[in-house]
Amino acid sequence: MDKQTTTIIAVVAVVAVVAVAAFFVLGNNSKDYSDTEIGEIGTYVPIYGNATGDLYIDKEDVAMLNQIIDGKMTWDKKKAPFADADQDGKITSKDVDLVKKIIDKEKCTVYYLDYYDEVEKVNFPLVDRNIAVTYYQQAEACNILGLMDNIKCASLAAAGQYCTLYPHLKTLTDNQKFGTTGSSTLNDDAIEKIIANNVTVIVSTPSTQNYEPTKALREDKGIDTINLWYNGAYCYSTLMTMGIFMDRIDKVEDYMDFCDDVVKKITSKISDKDKKDILLMDSYYASSAKYWFIASDANGSFTMINKYLANVYSADDASQFGFVQRDIEWLTANQAKYDAVVIAPTPCGFRDLRVDGTYQPGEYYSRTDYNAQCEAQFETLERTNAHKNGNLIITSYDNTFGYSTYAMLPIIAAQLYPDLFSLEDGLEILQDWFDNINKADIDVDKQGAFSYTGSVYKVSYPQVEKI
Repeated sequence: MDKQTTTIIAVVAVVAVVAVAAFFVLGNNSKDYSDTEIGEIGTYVPIYGNATGDLYIDKEDVAMLNQIIDGKMTWDKKKAPFADADQDGKITSKDVDLVKKIIDKEKCTVYYLDYYDEVEKVNFPLVDRNIAVTYYQQAEACNILGLMDNIKCASLAAAGQYCTLYPHLKTLTDNQKFGTTGSSTLNDDAIEKIIANNVTVIVSTPSTQNYEPTKALREDKGIDTINLWYNGAYCYSTLMTMGIFMDRIDKVEDYMDFCDDVVKKITSKISDKDKKDILLMDSYYASSAKYWFIASDANGSFTMINKYLANVYSADDASQFGFVQRDIEWLTANQAKYDAVVIAPTPCGFRDLRVDGTYQPGEYYSRTDYNAQCEAQFETLERTNAHKNGNLIITSYDNTFGYSTYAMLPIIAAQLYPDLFSLEDGLEILQDWFDNINKADIDVDKQGAFSYTGSVYKVSYPQVEKI
């Protein structure tokens, strides 16, 4: 073999080694992305640049975008609706550059699709920001992400009744709180306080009432807004979107691991054919003589319970938040179809103690008061078979609306299917939730009103021990 041949072989070998190294360092860019297709909500983040339609912005998105640019595949806008990172209507190297900036956490303008089905832009990354929240679920999201102390302005729906659970909210002054304990609306007072407290990010309830206020604050004041849904399958998508924007992906992964473990424990024991038929009820309101049922996939409680635990009554005429009203005649005519009624009333859960209608930070809502409230609700259902059979189950509104929905599912499961699930396991999972995910100084054996512990109504399922 002559010297020239040896040199050529050596060069080829070096090139091969470099190519192999590049393959492992940069990832398999020869992967075929042509069948990539967006899935259901909860399986992707609605951030533009998410070409592969999953829960991350990463090198896979870069690889797919490069294949489109190189002509190795055609961009199907229906299958990959978030591929156009810079929102100019085409896929170019600029999209690749923007995705790389997101991955590297460099300052840039990032676009996402909000709950109003409109494209919003944010001044990425949203780190070290002053945050405003419009309801307790948004405060809960910030706590999961480890950003509770960044909240500088909050509605009374969070700061007026969750100060014991989240002590930081108690430190907010009157000039940092707005609204009422039952409202998430951004009114004029809220807008003034948000501006006065130098808020740079609003995590908002995307209600119809908040559309114009958040738009005005975004366009006129340069305040970044997160207008994403916070219930059911949206929990993964919304929390990971916030995690990417706020550099808290690790916290979101912990949350998803917790939720995945809960789902695995439930689905390993319940099959679709074994599911009970239930009514999911908010409360009976004597003033209108109406029962309020939760009967739509728009609502987190409905979605998770219906998906994993039972077949829940649904209705086409439910409101944006999933509620529908029915009278006693309807209930009497239809109650025989349902094995149980699961009720999620307010006040309850881990809210502050309420005295004469006013929340008092320092002690959790009383289980004695909660039991009395439960019994009043039970009494309105006396004509149902579920009442007669001891199958009226009370849970927590707080822990079934929002990111904590998963944390309460095992306790509801233990009461719907006491032969399949252990109440002790359910309580252990709820404790883990507060110890490691939605971190709070909680002892679930002693604190919180989230399950009936009284003796007036004779239940057919195991009860949390009385205190």
